[in-house]
Amino acid sequence: MRIAMIANLNKEHALQTVERLITLLGAGAEVIAEKALEPFIKGFAAKEDAELFQSADAVVVLGGDGTILSAARRCAVYGSPIIGINMGHLGFLTTMESGNIEAAAKKILDFDFQIEERMMLRAEIMGGGQILAAYHALNDAVVCRAVPDRILNLSITERGGFVSDFCADGVVLATPTGSTAYSLSCGGPLAYPSAQMILVTPICPHALSARPMVMQPDADIRICARGEARLSIDGQDGRELMPGETVRITKSPYLTRLARIEGKDFYSLVETKLGGRFSHET
Repeated sequence: MRIAMIANLNKEHALQTVERLITLLGAGAEVIAEKALEPFIKGFAAKEDAELFQSADAVVVLGGDGTILSAARRCAVYGSPIIGINMGHLGFLTTMESGNIEAAAKKILDFDFQIEERMMLRAEIMGGGQILAAYHALNDAVVCRAVPDRILNLSITERGGFVSDFCADGVVLATPTGSTAYSLSCGGPLAYPSAQMILVTPICPHALSARPMVMQPDADIRICARGEARLSIDGQDGRELMPGETVRITKSPYLTRLARIEGKDFYSLVETKLGGRFSHET
């Protein structure tokens, strides 16, 4: 068994946890780490992404949801399952907490998980009939204002057909996984994470008619933003949009494969992490 490891060393006690986990996993598997960990862990194999993910049976990620999102975009093309160990606050995408690292190591070595396949989005910046930049997102692609206090005029079409025109601070294009993130805070619906759909949620719209929408997974969505705008990918990547550029959103050909512990269903997770009020009674 070959295990790749990614870690956010800015988290408290992260380095000690990584070192302990390497020792525990090393008893039953070959462990390799991302190149960024090489200066901190001596006598340990560190690889660039292509070597790190290509032959990994699993990718262990220590950090919070932001670390998971970054890892998902990096390794989706290789199809490696992600096992997240939460060292942050919310940890909605992680598999387990870091409090009992011995139990975590045993589950990893036994591969005592279910694997969920999560839809991703492909976001393209278009200009002059060409693709100028392309990204893949696990949570969301957001077209938002680049300058504070400047509103955007947004036009949305799907396969050339009119969908909506409105003024707003922006619009969130989210996967079901991302329905519990920025989309939710903007008034978007919750969606079961393994579902197939694209959620379109306006950000602070200046029109009563601009409502959240659920679109089919094979939708081909174009967003034209008039005003100073930028494209944000999972809140971590992207760039400002130049005049005349548009954003195209489609379903990504890649999936994120997330490990889940059996018995922890989505609705219980929402109640625990987000303070929901879901009942198990009918």
